[in-house]
Amino acid sequence: MKKALLSLLSLLLVLASLPLGGSAANPDETNVELWNAVKPLETTVTFLNSGAHPDDERSDFLAYLSRGLGVKTSSLIANRGEGGQNEIGDELDNALGIIRSREMIEAAKITGVKAYHLSETTSDPIYDFGFSKTPEETLQKWGEELTYERLIRFIRTYQPDILMPSFQNDDTQHGHHRTMTILSERAFTDAADPTVFPQQLKQESIGMASEKVIFARFLGRSSNHFDRNR
Repeated sequence: MKKALLSLLSLLLVLASLPLGGSAANPDETNVELWNAVKPLETTVTFLNSGAHPDDERSDFLAYLSRGLGVKTSSLIANRGEGGQNEIGDELDNALGIIRSREMIEAAKITGVKAYHLSETTSDPIYDFGFSKTPEETLQKWGEELTYERLIRFIRTYQPDILMPSFQNDDTQHGHHRTMTILSERAFTDAADPTVFPQQLKQESIGMASEKVIFARFLGRSSNHFDRNR
């Protein structure tokens, strides 16, 4: 019944896009807006990619999931990138963070990805303070309890079917990258545990994360390993 309704809706959208004469002005022209409206009707899968800084998101892969497969796709980035470099302007620190956040949000509109941050403002404790050698240093500055509570809250709200951090937990990596990978893997289990931040579950908009979430490890630009179910 559900498939029949979706098929009928798809047909109505196609017919509505045709001119009244009954034939398209240019039959070879691709209707991008129609594709973007209809393609998501083919799946209910939701995908979440976590990272530390704006530009950590795997935009090519996320665009394929969203635009190519119709998957509801989002990126969750820890901070605003305030500690980055700027070779084309004078903006640094908070000003640079505002620019990088805006760039990420605008790019996400093209790729069909929803962009989110754990940090609420550029003055947030989850701040890009520059290069970090270890996750321990990062969490000491960000606040482990604060960071993890927000991550769990987001997962319980967004309810992803698949969770994939952008980086491996490798000691050659930036401490911020490793932190988000470590916390993402922990949250993969804890978001479905009612004893973890139980006060969140009293809020109407937040529910238990599904026990069927898949945790995926990103192995590189050309390969991904879907690790396991919770």
